[in-house]
Amino acid sequence: MPVSSAKSRDPPGGALQAAIEEWNHHARTTRHERKRSHPPLGSAYWRYAAQRRRVKLRLVPEERAFYGLFRSDMAACQAGVDALAAMLHQYQQPKEKARRIHELENEGDRITGEIFALLNRTFITPFEREDIITLGSIIDDVLDAVDEVATMLVLYGITQPTVYLLEASTLLVKAVKALVSAVDCLESLEGITPFTNEVHRLEEEADGLYHNAIAELFLPNTYPPIEVLKWNRLYDLMEQAIDRCEDVSNVLQNVVLKNA
Repeated sequence: MPVSSAKSRDPPGGALQAAIEEWNHHARTTRHERKRSHPPLGSAYWRYAAQRRRVKLRLVPEERAFYGLFRSDMAACQAGVDALAAMLHQYQQPKEKARRIHELENEGDRITGEIFALLNRTFITPFEREDIITLGSIIDDVLDAVDEVATMLVLYGITQPTVYLLEASTLLVKAVKALVSAVDCLESLEGITPFTNEVHRLEEEADGLYHNAIAELFLPNTYPPIEVLKWNRLYDLMEQAIDRCEDVSNVLQNVVLKNA
């Protein structure tokens, strides 16, 4: 069947036109003359087809950009977690420090948006689309919880953090550090498990701290009711941040298992 070049969007240069003309000429010949239903090897048609295949192969590495974006996302998350720990351990000028954490959270949102935008443009992804969406969303959740802890500390007028917040923030820093190392291994899928196991261990330790802190908070005649509400909310947010770290490690482990 003859091919039309009227609507071709290929760049000029004559390669496509020569290929089309040769194909149309070949299509008008007899079956005996064609021998087979393709132009002869080495012809303009096959040279053009080979050129198009080379172009496609050059586009494949663009999917590797996901790994760099996830590393950047985890770097923003780590910066936010480190900033919260520093804020709690040196509790001075909390409003300015909370503003800086919010800027880091916005940076994390921007990177997450880039991940999803790249996903929409990519036909073949390095691992399943559902896992890319889940991983990007949960990393963002960690930073969202960190930002909310910093914001609530200011809004509630907290003058001094409790021991629980200090200890939990230390565990959170360690968990995110392990996740940074795990994401660094994501491209090779090797060496991830020790880091995800460490996150699980830290999350279990954080659960014990959280339960003890909540039990102490609700002891009779220990805190005024309004203070109970404030600290309970802050404790829940900190626990949520650490739980989300475990969720990130679960997604990473699933990626390893699916692609083993």
